[in-house]
Amino acid sequence: MAASAAPVGPRVGAPATASAVADVVPNPTLYCNNLNDRVQLSDLVACLYECCSAFGVVLDVVAGRKIRGQAFVVFSELSSATAALRALQGKEFLGKPLHIAYAKTKSDAYLKHVDQFKPRKPHAPRTAVVATQSKGTAAPSEGKFSLFVENLPEKASKASLEILFSQYRGYADTRLVEGRGVAFVDFTSQPFAEVALQGLQGFKLTPRHPLRISHVDR
Repeated sequence: MAASAAPVGPRVGAPATASAVADVVPNPTLYCNNLNDRVQLSDLVACLYECCSAFGVVLDVVAGRKIRGQAFVVFSELSSATAALRALQGKEFLGKPLHIAYAKTKSDAYLKHVDQFKPRKPHAPRTAVVATQSKGTAAPSEGKFSLFVENLPEKASKASLEILFSQYRGYADTRLVEGRGVAFVDFTSQPFAEVALQGLQGFKLTPRHPLRISHVDR
């Protein structure tokens, strides 16, 4: 995904209050807050992209220094956004529980995806936020079941994780988010993923790095 500028306001908006959340219509764009603002912006976007791609095609991830601790995730389908919202709400993400709601308005990326995009008039209010996005990261193939692996040592490599997880039946792929101590490991079925989770939960790659593994709910 290429870096882009995306609006917050007329096209993508965050629910202003708790009462407003209930009034927001389901939307392919999710508003995420309570994000760890100590994480570098590029790493935050990469981790969000990887995590949310388990639920469907992610068109865009928007974050910026002016909206620290917040981001927007744009899915190609409403059903994918809904599945991600339900599965990830309150889950720990980079050390903090995720707070997720439907965005108030649809994003430019989604409107372009469904050929409904209309350029703004020159006088339309617009606040631009530069988005740093992960490049070349494909969503898992249909039918894959993912494990979220945390507490990896800084020097952990994809090869070392592949050796560890490929001993389990149904192993499909490993996607390492470099420098963040996390990875996603795909299996061909939920039972196979569960066996690997049970077998490697707490496994120590180093004395200070026992694996923390959880399911990425679909």
